[in-house]
Amino acid sequence: MRAPRAVGTPLDNGRKKGWIDRFLHYRYPPSQLEIEQWVAQFDTEHEDLAARLLDSVDVIKRQQMDQAFRSLMDALPGWHRSKSKRQGRWRFIPYSMSAGESGDVMISYLRQALGMRQRHYDELFIQPQLLPDARLSQDDTVVLVDDFAGSGDQACGSWDKFFKELVGDVGNVYLLVVAASRRAQLEIGARTDMQLMAHINLMESDNIFSEKCHRFSDDDKAALLGYCTKHFPKVPKGYGDCGLIFVLQHDCPNNTIPILHGHNKRWQPLFPRSSP
Repeated sequence: MRAPRAVGTPLDNGRKKGWIDRFLHYRYPPSQLEIEQWVAQFDTEHEDLAARLLDSVDVIKRQQMDQAFRSLMDALPGWHRSKSKRQGRWRFIPYSMSAGESGDVMISYLRQALGMRQRHYDELFIQPQLLPDARLSQDDTVVLVDDFAGSGDQACGSWDKFFKELVGDVGNVYLLVVAASRRAQLEIGARTDMQLMAHINLMESDNIFSEKCHRFSDDDKAALLGYCTKHFPKVPKGYGDCGLIFVLQHDCPNNTIPILHGHNKRWQPLFPRSSP
């Protein structure tokens, strides 16, 4: 979470330009007018709070994701771009239950980040259903790839429903993500056999409603929760009550607070999600 500007900082064009420059990297970049309209949804007394919330939002750019994947792969024991220098056989698989989910996007990003787009690397990057044909063993490694782990529920659910059996005979199984919350790390560590590798680690202090978040006062938190509850009563703190204000370039996680991404007749989002 970025540090917000001081209370009462003028909401001038310079401040708005800073938001526009940061938010430009989102797949649906908001215009200055859309930002102004989003802030105007707050009561006048809370417009300063809305502005400080936007100060704290960070959009993770594609370049940052590329660097994340390169750093994570450098940390994996036995990996090398050269086949002759690798330990065992390796396969990279999107951590998705169906085509078109975030794992497919991340596999493409990973491959480009590693400079492995050439056809002779094709055998390394496969869809889940092709893994049994690879006949991997205890000496080999599967790297499952996704973008984000917020609560850990989805990752653990996918593991139980499909991936646990799929990788049962493989010696090393990693789940590579750009970012993960501490809660997700604990859940995945306890409930699966995957080793979670995250470049950005979100702590309890990144939950805007947590008492460990000192960027906003208790009154600020109560006001924000009021807007979230009024307009999105089913998930006022985001999925899993994660309370995040974290955005990835290609999509906004549903663990992020709903007034940033949620949409209904009474509320227009600033970072609309690509999927419900």
